[in-house]
Amino acid sequence: YIDKDMEIIMSEKSIGKLYEELRFPIMGLAMLIIMVLHSGISSPDSTLYKLLYFSAGVDIFFYLSGFGLIISWQRNRTSFGQFMKKRLLRILPTFWILTLILFFFITNLPEATQKWFEVKYTIGFLLQQLFAISYLYQREPMLWFIDSIIVCYLFFPIVGSKFLDSEKKGKFIVITFIILAVVSGVIGQTKTFFHLEAFVIRLFAFFLGIYFGHKVYNKKAEGTKAFKTWFNIILIFLGFLLVAVIFFLMNTFKLSYKQVVEMGWIWYPFPILVHPYIVLFLKIFNKLSKASIFRPIIRLFGMMGQTSLQLFLFHVYLFEIVKVVYKQYKFTGFYMRLSWVGVIVISITGAYVIFKLINKLETKVLKDI
Repeated sequence: YIDKDMEIIMSEKSIGKLYEELRFPIMGLAMLIIMVLHSGISSPDSTLYKLLYFSAGVDIFFYLSGFGLIISWQRNRTSFGQFMKKRLLRILPTFWILTLILFFFITNLPEATQKWFEVKYTIGFLLQQLFAISYLYQREPMLWFIDSIIVCYLFFPIVGSKFLDSEKKGKFIVITFIILAVVSGVIGQTKTFFHLEAFVIRLFAFFLGIYFGHKVYNKKAEGTKAFKTWFNIILIFLGFLLVAVIFFLMNTFKLSYKQVVEMGWIWYPFPILVHPYIVLFLKIFNKLSKASIFRPIIRLFGMMGQTSLQLFLFHVYLFEIVKVVYKQYKFTGFYMRLSWVGVIVISITGAYVIFKLINKLETKVLKDI
């Protein structure tokens, strides 16, 4: 993430430089949005929740993941095997260890306490989690996000290899995947596969990130309409116009926020909003980085972005436990808010420690291969 002196960030920097230097801070901001939403800080029908939700934290993460992957792929031109080993080493050790710890912790609690958890912790549930297939079987799997990232890793080399063959082939397959993602999301609305639908729509952001990552890497982004402020303001306006239509339909048909999510309407604005958000955050972070007071915050976001997958795992599991404590001991007010802050701080610290350990393991394993 951004160099310590921060003086490298200048207004005349190219789009490519800004992307590379600010990608992790923006990803860290996206993770903070996701954590606050998961904390239960407000109900799904509240204005705050809706504002945070439409800030598209998950979509920003998918976009920047695709962006980073294509640049790394084109620079290093690695094999499929090396690519998968490196990426899976970053996720699976933390994923498996924390999943097993939570499973054995919960299954050893008194039976009365276990009933407070939303999910029944059985061996079947554990296996679904460990093999990253939970969103195929569960109404509301805890870790559909991790499952989805692994699927993206499997998809990516197909796209990456096409870009190495020729730009036209790469663009064609990216556009094809984008169309398939949107069409599948629209026609595949079902309560049973709710998170599968959510993931399919998010593939749009992932492949869009690949597309713009390729343009940035090959220095073809400068001066294009997609990075002009006026163009992205128009897209944000259209995205929120669609949000307003959704809320109008909610009020007209007396639908709850949860019902709208289940019907799939809620996903439609994200493909329009995700790229403009990225461009907007690039400009904002670039401006803020020139003021010394904001530099530590941007560094913190940068660290959170680098450790984002570990951070996601930590906070999901900790919030799962904390929410049960809320119910059992009827915590409200000050103690509840204090626990939210505590979970976020512990998650950030734990994710950083695990990230450093995984980096050492990754270096050793890849060196031995």
